Amino acid sequence: MTQRLSILLAATFAATGRAQAPTAPSRAPLPDSVSLASLSAFRPTSANWKIVGAATADRNRPLAMAEEPGTGVLVNTPAPGARGNLFTTWEHGDLDLSLDVMMPKGSNSGVYLMGRYEVQLLDSWGVKAPTFADLGGIYQRWDDARGAGREGFEGTPPRQNASRAPGLWQHLEISFRAPIFDGKRKVANARFAVVRLNGVVVQENVGVTGPTRAAAFLDEVPTGPLMIQGDHGPVAVRNIQYKSSSDSLTPAGLKSQAGGGESIRPPPGPIVVEPELDPVLVRSFLNHRGTKRVTAVSVADPLGVHFSYDLAQGALLYAWRGPFLETTPMWHQRGDDQTAEPLGSTITLPGTPALAFLADPNAAWPDSVDETQFRRDGYALDSTGHPTFLYHIGGVSVEDGIRPAPDGLTLRRELHLQGATGTAGLYLQIAEDVRIARQSDGSYVVGDRAFYVTLPAGGEPPLIRQHRGREELLLPVHFDRGEARVGYTIVW
Repeated sequence: MTQRLSILLAATFAATGRAQAPTAPSRAPLPDSVSLASLSAFRPTSANWKIVGAATADRNRPLAMAEEPGTGVLVNTPAPGARGNLFTTWEHGDLDLSLDVMMPKGSNSGVYLMGRYEVQLLDSWGVKAPTFADLGGIYQRWDDARGAGREGFEGTPPRQNASRAPGLWQHLEISFRAPIFDGKRKVANARFAVVRLNGVVVQENVGVTGPTRAAAFLDEVPTGPLMIQGDHGPVAVRNIQYKSSSDSLTPAGLKSQAGGGESIRPPPGPIVVEPELDPVLVRSFLNHRGTKRVTAVSVADPLGVHFSYDLAQGALLYAWRGPFLETTPMWHQRGDDQTAEPLGSTITLPGTPALAFLADPNAAWPDSVDETQFRRDGYALDSTGHPTFLYHIGGVSVEDGIRPAPDGLTLRRELHLQGATGTAGLYLQIAEDVRIARQSDGSYVVGDRAFYVTLPAGGEPPLIRQHRGREELLLPVHFDRGEARVGYTIVW
């Protein structure tokens, strides 16, 4: 018997959720940028560094990176005899920095503030318990004099693994505070005020007592060059923006920091819902691409893979990993706003109807459903507590099931459709963005290398078409004896 789920109210939060501090929002673009028209912003280095127009990495091939001619992207491809690190011509003290990075499968690099203090760059996709050596980690220090097995010390892992799949662009923001000196005497350690990875705070107020392992310089001084590690593995970098601060803390009255390496977290405050043993569903308003969706439901899985869905459109809005949902505007005091906010490392999905009848393959995809042909039938829970969304469109009944993979890395969508024999002209929109490209492994990369989609092997290939200056990935739905099954997997 089908079990129906009613709207989740605040009382459910008390029974199934727990509260924690939410993710801080990303800041606005920084005022200065490093020109990547040439290597003139960097000190002379070895041939492993070059400027290219685009970089791609096969998510299934270790250390594989391809390039296209042009400018705007900085690429490192180490080779025997060419494994140099890259240093800026300018030096900095306090620095706010943002950049995009692309990691091939299995690759390793690092960003060294002042050439001394490393934020780790690594292909950490799928790592369940990240350490200081994973993407977004503050790398450890090293001292052989400490004795065998004790050489490494300090090092701070990211709060969560916010990394994306190999070959996707990832956004890193670092707010760094340089060590402070009174004459030649250091009175305050270097400190990472905030590190954000893909919109998620992964480090906050982490002190380092000295240069981390593999630093270019072992001393500590007020300023130093920015360094990108080049002797480990391939990496691509673009959109390097920064702001140097001239209002550093002064030594007067400042106590010396001791120990370092510890992370100070803010106390819990806002209301954040998290799943524990079972999936959690929350009905709310959601802002999506400038529009408030008033019929949204967000679904959390204990594996840490979540999504938001518009019940009135049969449309996916967001998918993400990490923390689930911030509900303070809904549940604090009167809850006048009623808007929830997805947390974690979030990707934005089209939000248009998944299914539509088209007069021909070139007909425009609708922005919303035809309400005369669309009927919502609620949603049903399976034995594990996951929902399947139910609706009718033009005489076709739809069961729309969205589930995380057991490894917690991907989101699988499968639609079971039943309609009259001879039903024709129905399409599934898999993706829509500025660009969609087929990859050598048969998957498709969406947007500015934001995420991948994969389809079951052996099925009919989808078509890529232009619409309103953007591209769409559509799959014709073919019925066999009045029944069809179509689906795809989102990988990020």
